[in-house]
Amino acid sequence: MRCGIFPTTIIRTAEHLKEADVIFSDNFFDLLPGESHVITVEEVRSAEHIDVKTIEEELIVLSNYQIGRE
Repeated sequence: MRCGIFPTTIIRTAEHLKEADVIFSDNFFDLLPGESHVITVEEVRSAEHIDVKTIEEELIVLSNYQIGRE
């Protein structure tokens, strides 16, 4: 993930999947403009097989700004 907003903006981001049960290395963090953050899958807890494509399709990333408006 990479942030490209105004220099003073701090974005707090949370990510989750619609259906799959996956544990990420980080699920809530700050990003300043120009910064990037790598998140890895630590554990898959779903009973069914989940591949990278499914995770990419289901991944939802929201900022605090967006969370209050949905």
